[in-house]
Amino acid sequence: MAEHGLNLRKGGSPVGDTEPRPLLGLGVVASVLVGVVAVGRAAFAWSVWTYYLDADGGELSYYAARDVRELLDFAFWSGFLLVTASAVVFLSWLWRARVNAELICTAPHRRGREWVVWSWFCLGANLWYPFMVLDDVYRASRPDTPANASNLRDEAPGSNLLGLWGLLWAALLCVTALELLQPSLPSTDPRQAAMEWIAIDTAVTVAAAIPLTLVILRISRWQDAETAALQAASDDTLTSA
Repeated sequence: MAEHGLNLRKGGSPVGDTEPRPLLGLGVVASVLVGVVAVGRAAFAWSVWTYYLDADGGELSYYAARDVRELLDFAFWSGFLLVTASAVVFLSWLWRARVNAELICTAPHRRGREWVVWSWFCLGANLWYPFMVLDDVYRASRPDTPANASNLRDEAPGSNLLGLWGLLWAALLCVTALELLQPSLPSTDPRQAAMEWIAIDTAVTVAAAIPLTLVILRISRWQDAETAALQAASDDTLTSA
């Protein structure tokens, strides 16, 4: 196992941190919220499809149509609040993970720290930059990455699991954009086309959530183990002094 250390202990990180902070608790909360968002999306899709199949290609009754409208309103606002909470917690986790990674390993990251947040919102860049940010944090956090590494891409292995998430994330953005543009799938029924887009969006969302939660927990465990080891070494030094 490579020897890690607090490479920025003298000057601290750019925001004043001098040693890694615990991450696993925040990572667990972020993982749970990501999972809840995925499950909520699946439940919404199932409900909408149920109403559609009940209509059997015909018009919904007045009461069924009212139920659908109420379901859509509830799904929109509850989904908005849930996704917002999930995003805030996840970005808090990622920011802390990035700070810890910079303290654990000297190798520079491909994107500046501001991209920890902005990479998710800048059109075009959000297809690829989020993966780059997560990938560098992952590589720097690996227990076998040298503390004095100079190039993460050359000296630290990546993750196929994270690569899979990166592809699914890009696919989800593309599917969402197409869904908003209301393109026509090969179908004679516009409602069926809409249902098909909901199914595709839901499938990609759930598929992307699985590797993301696993990566969050893996990075969190690695960094907390490193933090505990550094604290133990520091205590031993103080005891022997």
